[in-house]
Amino acid sequence: MSNPARVTWKQQAVLSFEKTQRYVPVKAKLCPGVVMLRDTTPKEDEDIVESAAPKIGVPGISDDEPEPPEPFEFLR
Repeated sequence: MSNPARVTWKQQAVLSFEKTQRYVPVKAKLCPGVVMLRDTTPKEDEDIVESAAPKIGVPGISDDEPEPPEPFEFLR
């Protein structure tokens, strides 16, 4: 998923969290809406990562954009 924070109703039934992660849900059962997380190692430094918008397939911006096809004439 491009945005793992978005979950469909059907996906909620199979969601799980690893208990060894730094941040775990406060409630064991995940409900729709906001999920509150608890820091299991609050004394350790955090690694904050700023996300950037994906550049895949954006005309004029992405490097992986394919070239347009060569002009052709359709003959029946």
